[in-house]
Amino acid sequence: MIELRLLGRLSLTSADGRDVRALLGQPRRLALLAYLAAATPPGFHRRDSLLAFFWPELDQEHARAALRQALHVVRDALGADAVASRGDDEIGLDIDQVSCDVAAFGRAIDREQFREALDLYRGDLLEGFFISDAPEFERWLETERTRLREAAARAARALVEHYETRSNLTTAAHWARRAIELAPSDEAAVRRLISLLDRHGDRASALEAYEGFARRVAEEYDAEPAAETRALVAAVRARQRAAVSVPLLPMDILARLRAGLANRYRPERELARGRTAAVFLAHDLRHDRPVAIKVLHPELAAAVGAERFLREIQLAARLQHPHIVALHDSGETDGLLYFVMPYVAGESLRARLKRERQLPIPEAIRITGDVAQALGYAHGLGVVHRDIKPENILLEDGHALVADFGISRAITAAGSERLTETGIALGTPAYMSPEQGAEDGQVDGRSDLYALGCVAYEMLAGAPPFTGPTAQAVLARHAVDPVAPIHTVRETVPPGVERAVLRALAKVPADRYPGATEFAQAMTKPALEQGSRGRLSKNWGARLALGVGLSAAATLALLIGFSVGGGRERPHLRTPPTGNAEAYDLYERANVFLKQRQNRANDSVAITLFERAVALDPSFAAAQAGLAGAYALWVGEFAPEDTAALQRAQVAAEKALRLDPNLAEAHQAQARLLWGPSNHFFHERAAQEDRRALALDPNMDRAHHNLGNIYLHIGLLDEAVVELQKTLAISPRSDNALRRIAEARAFQGRYDEALRILTQVDPEANPPYWYYQMALALLHLGRSDSASALIQSYLKAHPEDRGGVVTSARAVWFALAGNRPAAARDIQTAVQKGKGYIHFHHAAYHIALAYALLRQADSAIHWLRQAAEGGFPCYPLFASDPFLNNVRNDPGFMAFLSEQKAQWERYRRTL
Repeated sequence: MIELRLLGRLSLTSADGRDVRALLGQPRRLALLAYLAAATPPGFHRRDSLLAFFWPELDQEHARAALRQALHVVRDALGADAVASRGDDEIGLDIDQVSCDVAAFGRAIDREQFREALDLYRGDLLEGFFISDAPEFERWLETERTRLREAAARAARALVEHYETRSNLTTAAHWARRAIELAPSDEAAVRRLISLLDRHGDRASALEAYEGFARRVAEEYDAEPAAETRALVAAVRARQRAAVSVPLLPMDILARLRAGLANRYRPERELARGRTAAVFLAHDLRHDRPVAIKVLHPELAAAVGAERFLREIQLAARLQHPHIVALHDSGETDGLLYFVMPYVAGESLRARLKRERQLPIPEAIRITGDVAQALGYAHGLGVVHRDIKPENILLEDGHALVADFGISRAITAAGSERLTETGIALGTPAYMSPEQGAEDGQVDGRSDLYALGCVAYEMLAGAPPFTGPTAQAVLARHAVDPVAPIHTVRETVPPGVERAVLRALAKVPADRYPGATEFAQAMTKPALEQGSRGRLSKNWGARLALGVGLSAAATLALLIGFSVGGGRERPHLRTPPTGNAEAYDLYERANVFLKQRQNRANDSVAITLFERAVALDPSFAAAQAGLAGAYALWVGEFAPEDTAALQRAQVAAEKALRLDPNLAEAHQAQARLLWGPSNHFFHERAAQEDRRALALDPNMDRAHHNLGNIYLHIGLLDEAVVELQKTLAISPRSDNALRRIAEARAFQGRYDEALRILTQVDPEANPPYWYYQMALALLHLGRSDSASALIQSYLKAHPEDRGGVVTSARAVWFALAGNRPAAARDIQTAVQKGKGYIHFHHAAYHIALAYALLRQADSAIHWLRQAAEGGFPCYPLFASDPFLNNVRNDPGFMAFLSEQKAQWERYRRTL
């Protein structure tokens, strides 16, 4: 049996193992097969009609010869019995030999098996497919696409009706959304979804659905929704206001929690109540542990909406850091939105400040440092807290933990208009930056930094920097008033600490520290010195240093043993790489940050630590090499315009080699620099340097990984997997190595395997790479809806999309859907975001795919050249990616592919 899938991503498979993929690369013959399988009514077709459909440019004799040849190829690929004849003039497919999803979809519709039909409808008929010089076929194809899409939309509406009559409003709303996806202009379907969500009590999601539709109508038609729709939404808004007018008492919430969560948790009592939520102590029945359940106040829950709340909480749940309160669980029960956290037995910073007003200086600095570490980590993942204040900082066992990332994100996402109706404001005025208090409220991580500066000021001075009789008065003071010096109320605060806090409180974001880590370092450094006003005990600096890392003496004692935090044992060293124990401690700590998640914050910390190490010992070759590698990562991944950092990397790499020509780390640092935009991706030289490093140290995981990455990009895919597997043998928890193995499998067309591997990778190890690779694998497997949801979730959390790789992946999705204007917008945005980044060649390749799917061959070939010349000459991928099928017969593409093949064969010989 041959299985032919024409809805969504095209596929052709044989149950008996016969290789039938050759047909996929022959558009006209594939079109003939698709027509025979999908045309209605099914059955036999006259040869003359097929000639007019597929070879109108040929005379009768040549057209018949072309048809005979095409049928011969189809029979040869599928089997002699797959194509049947009736007399001399009619041909058709044997339905016992060839199974087609279009026919199965039609049968399911006829039998009113609507769910099965929609499972089969994975996208438009022959999505993205086109053949030139066959206008009759193109007209038939467009007509059939419309007919099938309308049938799918009717099926979705029938399922809405089915589940609505059974009062299953959640499932009915799901199918209503699917109906709108299939028929975006169906305003009646939009009204039905709004009504379903309203009846279910999720009025915030109902309003969100309306707002999305209204925006689309305005953008595409310069119009507004119908009066009937606007009246429905006005009624929903009124019911939303009425629903939150009567507050729930704590005992009411506790009773509803106990009833709704009885199988998982045992809520016991209220612990605290704040502006946005109440916190209850509960017992986790499954894990036998105390937990805290935070429940949004009903009026806030109504404004935020269940869908948005759970979506934002899911993003926040990915934040895993020692100074961030983890999220165990979340959900909705009896109209209550909640999430579950560990029970922190300590107290909030607010409770501590209420009791003591001012904190000891070392403790204030330590708390600031803990919170800064948490913020630096979150900002590196594109997550901004937006409500840093003492209430959201918990203290336990001498450490500070930041809480409420999820609530703050969800509240901000709900928007000020809806929140105004509830009386709940965005942020807390005493800790809000000038830009957050402005009308547009546009913020980034520097706004969190300002709020942390306010908290640090309060811990030292005993009050926030600005207070006032009203929220507006406080916000106005943040915007215009100078900050009073701390030493006027507390003269023992070191001058450097005061300067650090005041810089964090700069009115203009650009005048603050570039990141939270730099703020924490600025706070710590002067505290370890004697200030001009300092009246500190001699032991104060030592007390502050506790917990920062191993002492210098302990570190030096370990030099002949193993690397601290290095992840693997190393051979005993006869001589330490430096005689300065403190420099070595800094070097090892920097390496720990580089081995963690690859993000801006970790790399920034690593650079700072390496710089301090080489300042202490300029002849420390390994630290110079580490500094070069960290700067190379910084320029390639986070700041391509930072020419000073690039020059610093080059100087450090050259110095490392001068200091020790046989240092493996120095050769690996050279490889990192050679394989980047500044050196035009010198593949051969970079690979040679990595091989030299491995000859000196066969267990250097970074060199194996970098060599595997080079092989991956130049199309030596099997060799790449070997090197990446060696990386995993040395560092089993290397998410990036595992992710690149998945990428190699995807480049080989093994999309299911790639998807399986990617699900084992932590997305936050390197978010943009993971998301675009997962999305492309899903798109190749025909799972467009899943790919779209994944892309949208990433771009919402990371609108900056460094390198443009996910935005360009969305352009591919739009191109597959035939949405040319949206694809063009994303292509333009991806180019603006991506130029200069080390991985822009992947965005360039996605752009080429989008143009190919849109049948714009010249543009596709241009961007393929951009990808190849920009570091990604992956011939095996170019030769096999089905998304390039529309341009394969173009002479320009064939010439390009021939060039790439010759280059690839040279790589195979020389590398």
